[in-house]
Amino acid sequence: MANYVQVEKVTAVTANGPKTLYNIEVIDKETGQTVEKKTTASMEEAQAAYLASHLEQLGTAGDAAAAAAADDDGDGYPDSLKPVLDAAKVAADAADPAGNETGIPADDPVSFQPGTSAPPPDPGSLSTTSVMAKQARDLCGMASTRKKEFLRLTEDQRIEQKISGVFGNKRVQAMAARENAPSDVVVGRGIDNNAFIIIGNDRPGKLHEGYGGKGHTQSDCIDLVAGLGGPCVKEVEKRETKTLDGKEVLVDLKTTINPNFFLDAARIYISQKTDIDKNFGLGEFGPSSKEQDQEKDPKRIGKYGAKSAIAAKADNIRIIGRESIQIVTGTDKKNSVGGSVLGKSGIELVAMNKYEELQPMVLGDNLIELLEKIVDKVDKLSKVNNGTMKYQMKLNQALQHHTHASPFFGIQTLPSAACLAAGVQCDLEMVMNSEISTVKNLTNLVGLKMNYLVDSGEKFINSRLNKCN
Repeated sequence: MANYVQVEKVTAVTANGPKTLYNIEVIDKETGQTVEKKTTASMEEAQAAYLASHLEQLGTAGDAAAAAAADDDGDGYPDSLKPVLDAAKVAADAADPAGNETGIPADDPVSFQPGTSAPPPDPGSLSTTSVMAKQARDLCGMASTRKKEFLRLTEDQRIEQKISGVFGNKRVQAMAARENAPSDVVVGRGIDNNAFIIIGNDRPGKLHEGYGGKGHTQSDCIDLVAGLGGPCVKEVEKRETKTLDGKEVLVDLKTTINPNFFLDAARIYISQKTDIDKNFGLGEFGPSSKEQDQEKDPKRIGKYGAKSAIAAKADNIRIIGRESIQIVTGTDKKNSVGGSVLGKSGIELVAMNKYEELQPMVLGDNLIELLEKIVDKVDKLSKVNNGTMKYQMKLNQALQHHTHASPFFGIQTLPSAACLAAGVQCDLEMVMNSEISTVKNLTNLVGLKMNYLVDSGEKFINSRLNKCN
């Protein structure tokens, strides 16, 4: 099966109040990319698309009418699909036991939850985007008492109390309690979210980590983070405790959250002194490194460790310039710690954190110069070959008409009939095939240069906008 269907239920705010919509995505199984997307208010249409995907998976798509007819219990769904429906319903109940109204209720005929699909892309398949969906109102990580109080309210009551989140009102969600160091200054924190601006010292994790945790001076840091704690930040942790009568019970105890460069949703990190590659798991410190056992070695900091750095990390990053963007290296003689900048510093574009696969960039003008020389050489070789054919044809004509002196008084013999026929045939084939092909090849070489190696060419190989050195 080339494609599969994923359905996401969302709540849209309209002038008439909240409205439930269904996003239907058709996803290519091989690439993981969305090939078609549609939004509808009809749950029946969403169910039909979801069911069709499962029917195709079960091999019944070619005979949908027969499959629909095979419905012994009369619930409107083919019996061949019962295992799929039951599994989806169980998954829905397990995923949303508290009854978040953003998920499709478990008693719906088909409980397709956000992220439920048939089937997911194969592990390791190339995918440009993730197809995982989040609930519009996700209460994951909230303290159970807060969650229950919020779920008891109707949507109108939430709007009346200005905690529905719509039109900029406060939202109710899990709130991270960041563990602040004595030297940290919380410049700002969202009133109802987990976005922070912190001024402090280098700290990639717990209080003792980083150069700030080690007590180094000149390790100043500005940490801007949105989504501290990741997709399911915990307000509380379940702990066992004993009551006065000696019974063991589970209670919610408040917990604190430390920065986590791999879990937090989005971050811009600015530090005067930090181990940037080690802290963010890049290059030799990445998951593909063969020296993972050495990553805990405090002395192993990488080529760019213990220096100033800026890192921006999120699911997707865009740098937008209204006129231009330049990435420049090698501007100063001294670095941030007062040392001399030795050697040449380049720009590396690394996909999938695979530094071991890096290769040098190609300079476009130099490449064109090389290709022009190669094309010219091919052109000259074609002309040499054409000249060789002409000389061969002259030799063939001489051989066709050559005679010998006979032993009878030196009388000249007649030309060889076989040689004459073969020579004529050879000349015709060389003209019709080889010589004409050579002329075509020479013409094509001129067109190739004009199309690919000239700035005005339709398929000019150099970018007209982007440059590198």
